[in-house]
Amino acid sequence: MSRHDLDPEAGPVAGSSECFPRASRVRAKADFGLCFAARRRVGGAHLLLQWRPVADARHGRLGLAIGRKVDVRAVGRNRLKRLAREMFRRHAIRRLPVDIVVTARHTARTARVQDLMHELNTLFDRIAGALPRSAPQGTMRGAPAQPEASAGGEADAAPSPSRIS
Repeated sequence: MSRHDLDPEAGPVAGSSECFPRASRVRAKADFGLCFAARRRVGGAHLLLQWRPVADARHGRLGLAIGRKVDVRAVGRNRLKRLAREMFRRHAIRRLPVDIVVTARHTARTARVQDLMHELNTLFDRIAGALPRSAPQGTMRGAPAQPEASAGGEADAAPSPSRIS
């Protein structure tokens, strides 16, 4: 019997829709490097988010770079990581094609959870507002701007104002 069988509030179970899947993580060193090299940043009092739009992605990915300089205790660093993952999972930005790397400032160690949650939401909103808008997907996609003239001549053309009675 696992802890999830005893306590439904214990957290997400691996394989459930609430976990943080591998496809949603920035994992490769090269991907982290691309985010850092993109030079697109938004920051707050406690957190700095570096991001880059990804054209061929179906959804967003999150990377975490929270080092020992932020908090020497692993418990404190893991707390920040859990919070960032949860806020990313809840925010609509996870549906947008963007890679985000979260780094924490030294002040994040002593910040209240509510302040960190509010700051992450604000920073995610700023990134979502800066992303290029996708083309609208409608039923008339690919329709020509002007209808071509047919071989029938004026019979198919729209009547001119002088011919309207």
